[in-house]
Amino acid sequence: MRHLFFLFMGISLNFFSVFAQTGIELGFRVLPQSTWLYNTNDYDAKIMVTDFLSSPKWAYGLNGGINFSDKFGLQSGIMLSPQGQSYLICSDTLVTCSNFEKRLSYFKVPVLLKFMTSSRNSLSLIHTIGLQYHRLIEAKHYDNGILINPPDSLSYQTIDLYTDKGWDISTSLGLLINTNEHMNIGIQLHIDYSLQDLENKDFVLNPLSTPNYYPNNRTALHYFTAGIQFEINYIIGN
Repeated sequence: MRHLFFLFMGISLNFFSVFAQTGIELGFRVLPQSTWLYNTNDYDAKIMVTDFLSSPKWAYGLNGGINFSDKFGLQSGIMLSPQGQSYLICSDTLVTCSNFEKRLSYFKVPVLLKFMTSSRNSLSLIHTIGLQYHRLIEAKHYDNGILINPPDSLSYQTIDLYTDKGWDISTSLGLLINTNEHMNIGIQLHIDYSLQDLENKDFVLNPLSTPNYYPNNRTALHYFTAGIQFEINYIIGN
């Protein structure tokens, strides 16, 4: 019985090992995510748009930050985040349908507050929340999987229909496994929501003869993403 007691104590001490992971943190993360583009006009147009389909995408990037203590830090980095929305568009009689898809890709730079139950334990809870800067790097439209390009007679690109930058609310909640005093592995539920209109409502095809591309009463377009973030980090310091 005494041997079992010491074995249990040894396992417990190893699991709750003391790792004061303070200092500069660098790492890599990958994020399989479900992405949505939300606009109330589109969702209200049930006569034409009969269904909205999530667009699963993979985001990935580099982590950077600093842990001021075993419970608090700042997290940043850079992420490449492909996003989009698929629309099932049908005729009034539902005889013919097509799958229209918007694909938008962003660089994202988060500035997040990071809270941990304690990085001194091998396993801790982690929560991040803050603002995130995004910049659009690519925009494409597809109809039944075929790329749609603007007519050659019109001197614009699909990316011109969208704003080039903006801000998000970004947050995550999950577990952090501290393998030793210099390394940890995280798995978290991660959510982003854009705060500003993603569409360039001021865009016009021809400033001399045509009105704005978007109707005056069209509401703002926002993105929402949710996924499971996996990350591995190395801590310089302690």
